[in-house]
Amino acid sequence: MKKTALAALALLAALALTACSAATKPATEAPATSKAAGVVTAHQPMLVDEAAKSITIYATVNGKYLVESTRHGLNYKDGKNAPKALFISPAKETDFHAALLKLGAKPGNNLTVESKGKTVEGQALAVAVTWDGAGKEYDISEVVIDSTGKQIDYHFGGNLEAAKQYMTGCMLCLDSCPVGIASNAAHGFGEHDAKQVEFRGKKDVLPGDGKPVIISVKVK
Repeated sequence: MKKTALAALALLAALALTACSAATKPATEAPATSKAAGVVTAHQPMLVDEAAKSITIYATVNGKYLVESTRHGLNYKDGKNAPKALFISPAKETDFHAALLKLGAKPGNNLTVESKGKTVEGQALAVAVTWDGAGKEYDISEVVIDSTGKQIDYHFGGNLEAAKQYMTGCMLCLDSCPVGIASNAAHGFGEHDAKQVEFRGKKDVLPGDGKPVIISVKVK
């Protein structure tokens, strides 16, 4: 198990044992995946660990997309597409972009809104999810159903100017995207809208609607 996951689980266990733990109340906030990084909460939703080349993000589950399909994986709460996302975070997409650059990730910047069918390029990213009571850190493909059976393959698409222009708040899209900061190279742009694939959270694995999760993004 990854060191960051072990640290997360230690903090998660502490939630159940004592009110004096480093984490805050699990009903509204979730602990970070790294003791060195501190704690992510709704008020401090993103932390960067340069040594581990990882970003830790606080988010909550949107229960609608445990039963319905969406192409939006993780979105900033004030972005236009936040209501369409499986995970919603107080962390801003522009801060996520800056964090990836800080870790040395190279953006692809190869897609535009005319790039139908093309796949995202850029630095490969490992994305994982955990939560209070999860028992482990899950790879993103273990908590999101891809109807075609493909594994999610996240890359740092970049797209900072498009993100600012369209203000969708997209951080982790579930097919390739010219606006999302990172997106899934396993599927071309527009495949979800063309009904070539469906994505939904695994309701028998993820916690319920509104529950906090910790999303970790690591530069490969």
